[in-house]
Amino acid sequence: MSVLFTRLRPRWFTPVAQLGVLWHLAVAALLVAERAGQAASYAPFAATEQQQLASQPGWLVAVQFATVTIGAFGALMLATKKSAAVALLSATLFSYLLLLLDRLLGSDAFAVHGFNGIAQPLLLFAVSGYLLFLTHRASAAGWLR
Repeated sequence: MSVLFTRLRPRWFTPVAQLGVLWHLAVAALLVAERAGQAASYAPFAATEQQQLASQPGWLVAVQFATVTIGAFGALMLATKKSAAVALLSATLFSYLLLLLDRLLGSDAFAVHGFNGIAQPLLLFAVSGYLLFLTHRASAAGWLR
């Protein structure tokens, strides 16, 4: 077992999990602002995302928001050291994978906008993957109840 994952929970574990909660809440706020059309005022990179949201059906935006909400609850479970974080963050990663595949295969976002068309789902997938990795390692080390 590595030095990073011993039986004793290190001090960095809780702040990293809390950052995961803040990350998901910030993404939820960005999704709401994008849907309201006000994200460009504080996030200029969101112009491509606003174009994508305008062309997406409403159910896909609802799935995106539900995924972010489940991810926030999963990160909260991780921050409070509950074993439910494993299932919630696994579902979040799977949903982000589906959203990323929809951007790549189900729409022309990559062809039209290039990397900017898939940047947000790719970043969400990467952060969710790290949180899931951390959750599995924490569960294996016995840090979760």
